[in-house]
Amino acid sequence: QLQSGPLSPVESARFVALYNEWNQNPDFQLLNRVTGTTSTTQHNRLRTLLELEPPILAALHHGRISEKSGFSMLDMTSPERLFVAELFSRLSLNGNKQRRFLDLVKITTDAKGGTIEDFMSAHFADLCEDTLDNVPQQSRLLMQRLHELSHPDSTLAERTFLHKTTELNLPENCRISHSPAFETDKVTLEVEFADFDQFTRTWKNLKGFI
Repeated sequence: QLQSGPLSPVESARFVALYNEWNQNPDFQLLNRVTGTTSTTQHNRLRTLLELEPPILAALHHGRISEKSGFSMLDMTSPERLFVAELFSRLSLNGNKQRRFLDLVKITTDAKGGTIEDFMSAHFADLCEDTLDNVPQQSRLLMQRLHELSHPDSTLAERTFLHKTTELNLPENCRISHSPAFETDKVTLEVEFADFDQFTRTWKNLKGFI
């Protein structure tokens, strides 16, 4: 380990499982040092990764599936896990995008029922094919569309806001932004000035309206 670096999540899980099998009184300091965990709860959680299918364990070991994604996949059925793992590989999704995908698709499938495979086949049939062109663009469009499907109200509000902003024909030095996730109706206007003197002259005319 000193020569090859930290254990992978799968190696850590197997180490914990074998160590507990061979030792009735485990040395928790050793377990913590080797696996990077700090408690028995974390040891037991690590071991659950071994319930995943061999192809997923291999992807998890080599870093193609993140540890957090692995834990999330434990709640799925075996066919669904294998489908998702294949999709991650086909789209070359990194750990952050894997988590984002799982979070968004869970919102939609929980609301409408059905499996992830059914949902993807219904809305993204082209992404379920064997070959894909321009994978980065396809991944970006997938995440965008997933957000729209899982957050329809905020998506509609965003489109309405963009439409109203476009109608204003603002100059290039002006930008309008809404509150985060449209939590309120507040709108912020940002104006860029060439220098402080230009700002001072404009402010004299503007301050009476604020």
